[in-house]
Amino acid sequence: MKRLSLLPLFAVTLFAAGCSWVKPTERAAEVRVAEAADVTSCRKVGTSTVSVLDNIVGVPRSYRKLSTELATLARNEAVILGGDTVVPVSEIVNGQQMFEAYDCQPDEGGAVTLPYQP
Repeated sequence: MKRLSLLPLFAVTLFAAGCSWVKPTERAAEVRVAEAADVTSCRKVGTSTVSVLDNIVGVPRSYRKLSTELATLARNEAVILGGDTVVPVSEIVNGQQMFEAYDCQPDEGGAVTLPYQP
C-alpha cells in the first residue's frame, strides 16, 4: 500500500524536474549568450554567479535544463549590470555557474560587430 501512495509523489517530482520556472525579463530577452572569442572588442561590465536547483527531491535535473535556466538568470543580471551579452566562465557545479557580462553595443565613435547567431 505504501508503494501506491508514493507513486503520485514520484510522478509529480519527475514532472517538476522537467519544468522551467526561470523566465527572462523583457529586456533580458535581447541579451545574447556568447563565447569569450565573441566579446574581444566589447566592454566588460561585471560578473555574476547564478544558481538554480540541480535536483528536486533527489531527482537530478537535466544538464540542458540547468544550462538554459542559468543562462536566463545571467541574461537577467546582465540587464542590471548594463550589459547586452553574457559569457559563461565556469562549468555548472551544484546548480551554480559564473558569467561575465559585456556591453557590445557600438559607441558613437565606432561599431562593434558580432558573429551571426541564429
